[in-house]
Amino acid sequence: MISIKAITEFALSFEGAVEQPHFEITSFRVNKKIFASLDIKKKRLCVKLSAIDQSVFCSFDNTIIYPVPNKWGLQGATYIELSKVPVSMCKDALTSSYCLVALKKMRKFLRHSVCRGEPLRAKNLPNWRRVFSREPSRHLSHTRQLKYTNS
Repeated sequence: MISIKAITEFALSFEGAVEQPHFEITSFRVNKKIFASLDIKKKRLCVKLSAIDQSVFCSFDNTIIYPVPNKWGLQGATYIELSKVPVSMCKDALTSSYCLVALKKMRKFLRHSVCRGEPLRAKNLPNWRRVFSREPSRHLSHTRQLKYTNS
């Protein structure tokens, strides 16, 4: 079991992540794209996963982690029951979701660089602050290392 406060703190620990309302629930976004949403009333987290990640997480126990039962579920939207899920598994799913959404822009940049025939060097990569936010210093005051604990 993981608390709402712990989920919120963990989601906001990602670089460039912000919390915003999304209808009656809370969403966590990076680069204006939702990577997770939290329904406090139902104690349920919804994350966006790749098809492979979704099948791996759902194979653990489909009463704890399961696809959203509609077309969104076919596109990777996955529910996590916070009252039943192990903390480390929830954090892993949230991390996978963040990486899927946040790195889309970086992958797009790399694809265009390779197509133009530019060598991939660190100086050619954009600054992460510019990639994730139009206001670079707003969310990136410090960097945290992600540590998982078995709780």
